[in-house]
Amino acid sequence: MQIVLYSPGTGFYATRRRRGPRADFLTAVEASPLFGFVLAAYALRLWSRARAGKRLLVLELGGASGTLLGQVGSFLGFEPAVASGGGAKRGKTASVSPPDLLGGSGAAAAHARSSPLTWSGAMVGLVRDVLVPEPLDPLPDVTYLLVDPGLARSESRVDWRPADSERPLARSFEARVFSELDELVPNDMGAGWRPASDLLRSDCTVVVANEVLDNVPSHLLIRSGDAVAEIGVGLEGGRLCLKKMALSPELGDQWTGRPGVDPLEYALWRRLSDVPDQFKARLAPSLLSELTPDASVGVVSPLQARLASRVAAAVEGFGAVLIFDLPRNPYEAPVVTYAGHTQGFDPLESPGNQDVMVPVAWQAIRLALSRAGFRVEEVRSQASWLSSNGIDDVVGVLAEAVGGARPGDRRDAAAHGDDSPLPPEATAARQRLESLLASTDKPLQALAARSLVVSARALSDPQAFGSFWVLEALKD
Repeated sequence: MQIVLYSPGTGFYATRRRRGPRADFLTAVEASPLFGFVLAAYALRLWSRARAGKRLLVLELGGASGTLLGQVGSFLGFEPAVASGGGAKRGKTASVSPPDLLGGSGAAAAHARSSPLTWSGAMVGLVRDVLVPEPLDPLPDVTYLLVDPGLARSESRVDWRPADSERPLARSFEARVFSELDELVPNDMGAGWRPASDLLRSDCTVVVANEVLDNVPSHLLIRSGDAVAEIGVGLEGGRLCLKKMALSPELGDQWTGRPGVDPLEYALWRRLSDVPDQFKARLAPSLLSELTPDASVGVVSPLQARLASRVAAAVEGFGAVLIFDLPRNPYEAPVVTYAGHTQGFDPLESPGNQDVMVPVAWQAIRLALSRAGFRVEEVRSQASWLSSNGIDDVVGVLAEAVGGARPGDRRDAAAHGDDSPLPPEATAARQRLESLLASTDKPLQALAARSLVVSARALSDPQAFGSFWVLEALKD
């Protein structure tokens, strides 16, 4: 997994953009800008609760597309300080791509790939009125750190400037981009460890990992009777295949931090008889000959728990860790592939040209965060988390104004919700939208509002992003 996903120049995430309608897959971030807006509002509320200073830190793992960074910056009232060159104009908010900004292409940078409908500054202001109705005093200084191993460059800085926003939600906004978490948090956190960077010193920290942990290099195991062995990649008969090997040393008890606990407790097993033929076809003949009829394959991911421990260490004081990812194991195979918006099952087909994913070890991650001093909430659906953080209120205002819902009824505006009326603080947003719809570009603004409503439904759809799981861990 490490080789085919992250090797410089050849790895799946190291060669080109993989997220977007014309790429290989979408995440909730690409599906709707409301995801980033709700997340930004969540971070501001947490910072307000901290009441311990002026600095707010957002640490994102795996955000090489830069879309979430752009959404958060736009919501706060900032835009990248780059030459527009025919791209974005000052006062228009949209997404930004750190790889473009930092790779020397200069130009492009501006926000060309973003939809002018969903990213209009007016609509961002409207959403801001609903999600953060009360003025912030003082305003926070916000630092955004983006870490992604798919970025070839080490630390770089993206300069941002205030946009033409009526009500900015931050006094300043700066972004730094890193290719390795080691540049911030050392991999070996022994006694007396210190952060590798002073950038982590903050009054409030929010760590975000959106569809990251399922791409963490993991161990593939096979169990036949009482015997357990690891499966590695090798050659047999002149072709790549999955071969038996001894268990890796790191699969000892020590990785759990609890002596006497069998790490295989966290393996997610599936009977070999239920695994797709494309996957079974890659098992070496020499391995198949050893298996009993009740053999099963599974994945164990000590690096997922270790990554959770490392990002938890980045939260020095008040803060939260938010993990968004696939449910326990929604696929038929223990390891699956994805490319061109299509799912596959053969992990050895076309190395470097397809995503390779494993199940998320939610139980081990909860344990790691709990041991780091966090209060770990119950895992819940993304639809539920977004609803509890205000997305229904936003969609209710939009849908009511453009005829997408009955006044005071939010269930017609989102995939779930309740019958309670829209909150009083939504009045300012209603007035703003009514003003927009009465303006000379009424058709465009109405279309923008409907676009946000549709994209929000995708985020909450129980058959799509709404079914993803969210783990929220708080430290105070």
